Amino acid sequence: MIASVALAATVVFGTTGCNLVSPQSTTKEYDPSDGVSVNVGDLRLRNLIVLTDDGIDGNLIVTVVNTGGPHSLSLQYGEDDTTVSTIVDGNVSTVFGGESAPLVLPDIDAEPGSFMPMFVQYGNETGKEVLVPVLDGTIAPYDEFITEASTDE
Repeated sequence: MIASVALAATVVFGTTGCNLVSPQSTTKEYDPSDGVSVNVGDLRLRNLIVLTDDGIDGNLIVTVVNTGGPHSLSLQYGEDDTTVSTIVDGNVSTVFGGESAPLVLPDIDAEPGSFMPMFVQYGNETGKEVLVPVLDGTIAPYDEFITEASTDE
């Protein structure tokens, strides 16, 4: 009887014990889309993507979740430290880059298929640098977000 219990316990722990030391893949954070994410203070920036056809002017597509008051979000990029700022209302989620809230980045100097370093910051909050993917309008959902400036020849 004792041998049967010991054998049953060995089988149960032997077949399920690997979960005690293996990391759970569902607890790992990842970006489920083409863009990247970054958290800065009250702001959660999700799915950052720059869209351009010519590598000169781009349109930043991003969803900003603000869990605090209104903030002036600053995005710094390029060798000349070009800065673009926008106001993010408090306690809301805002999507930038579409027709209702375009976020045009002039002089990005980044070709489609590359990554563009961008420094994200607001107020006195410590900012963070993130590598944002630069894409073109080849993929159907993104073709409608290419800026007018980047499609003019």
